[in-house]
This record gives sequence, structure tokens and C-alpha cells, in this order.
Amino acid sequence: MKRKIILLLLSMGITFMTVSQAVAHNIWINPNNAFPQVGDTVDIGIGWGHTYTASRVDQDMKPGMFGYIQVLDPDGQKVNPEMVSEKHYRLKIEKEGVYLVTAGIKPGVFTMTPRGRQWSDKRGVENAISCTSFCIEAKSLVVAGKKNENLTTSTGQELEVIPLSNPATLKAGGKFELMVMFKGKPAPGIDVNATYAGSSDGKAPKDIAPHGEKAGKKPHFPVSTVTDSEGKAAIRLDRPGYWMVVISHRSPYPDKETCDQYMHNMAFTFEVK
Repeated sequence: MKRKIILLLLSMGITFMTVSQAVAHNIWINPNNAFPQVGDTVDIGIGWGHTYTASRVDQDMKPGMFGYIQVLDPDGQKVNPEMVSEKHYRLKIEKEGVYLVTAGIKPGVFTMTPRGRQWSDKRGVENAISCTSFCIEAKSLVVAGKKNENLTTSTGQELEVIPLSNPATLKAGGKFELMVMFKGKPAPGIDVNATYAGSSDGKAPKDIAPHGEKAGKKPHFPVSTVTDSEGKAAIRLDRPGYWMVVISHRSPYPDKETCDQYMHNMAFTFEVK
């Protein structure tokens, strides 16, 4: 009997590790031109996976997972990009200033049980171990000219990176300043991690997707810091190219009979000349 219990606990642990890593993906946004001129058309790709390669492409997203894409123009007005496919869009640049592009997968909930992951809250399963309600989103900037209009506008994402530095003025060796907001308020004490496209090329893959501590695996980042009492942080940019800021935040679910925690993942991408 004791041996059976040990084997059951081990299988539960292995299952939890596998599932935690499976759901802890990131979505990110890949503009082909982060600094266009008025009149240009920008192609916007959707990235998905664990590794921010030099091509900024990692894994294929399963059909039906993608939730939304939204663009706010420099006047804060919603713009509908042309859809080429679920992971490819085109944006016509008609004004000078900052375009805020956001995207996300469909939110969901899963519960761990001795039989593995179940796509339900705790009310819909037997022998629930833990439940997570997840929201995985992304944000990026397209800057036409050097005007800052719309740079610090909130897009309404629950976990959001607000840029305080305009990437159009950034150079390698400088700092990118930002603020992290959670549910519309500055979020102090949040881990802020950053990596650049291709940081793992030719090496062991560097996982950029957040994981829970119980998964026994933490991603590696070239740059890490923590937000201050005002929710602000600064990232030293040691090279030009495409950068990604990764943030993950967990908070208690209000009804423990239904679920245990919320998990918000955010990937903010920008380019440094």
C-alpha cells in the first residue's frame, strides 16, 4: 500500500510539472517594421512558444486558441488591422505617433487532478488538487516619427507594461524605462525580466515562458529587475535588435471552492536601433 501511495504521488508530481510547462507559453507580437513612415504598411506577426529566437518564431499556435488583436492609433482610436491569417495582420500607418498593438489568447481555466489536467474549474472535476484561471497577453509598439502621442496610454489589459521611454529614441547601452500596471494600478515588487531575439541561438534553448515554482523550472533571462514602490523599473539594453519584456503575476482567486489562483502572463516587445 505504501509503495502504491508513493507511486501515485510521484505520478501526480510528474503530471503537474508537464502540464505547468505546457500551459506556461507566451504570446508575443512581431511587427516587421517598428519605425515606419506615414503611408507605410506594417506586417504584424503573432509569436507563440517558449523561446525568443532570432527569427522571433518558435511554435505554431493550435487553431482556435487565438483570442484577439487590437490596435490603438496615436489619437487613442481603435484601428482594425487587415487580417491575412490568424497569425498575420497588416496595419496601414496613417498618422505620426505611437500605435499600441495588443493581442491575447482566449482566457481559460484548468484544474490538476490525480488523472492529470482537466479543462474545468474545481466544481467540474473530482479530487481536485489545484486550479488556475489564466490570461496570456502581449503588447508592442509601432512608432511613426518621434512623437510621443499615445505612448503611455493604457490599453486596458489587466497586467500591462506602460512604456515610459520611446523606443524610437533608444540606443544600445541606454535604458528602457517602464511601469507595470495590474488592474489599472501601479504594481510594486513585480519581477521584470527581459531578453533579446536570438539570445539562445547556438546554445541550449533559453525558456522565456513563466513557470510556477512547483514546476521545478525557472526561465533564464539576460536582464532581470523588480518594480519599485511606484511600479516602475528600468532595463539596461546592451545591444540593438528586438527585445522582449516578460512578466508573470499570480493572485488569489476569490472563491476557493471554484478555483485557487489567477495567472496573468504578459510579453512586451519592442525594437532598439
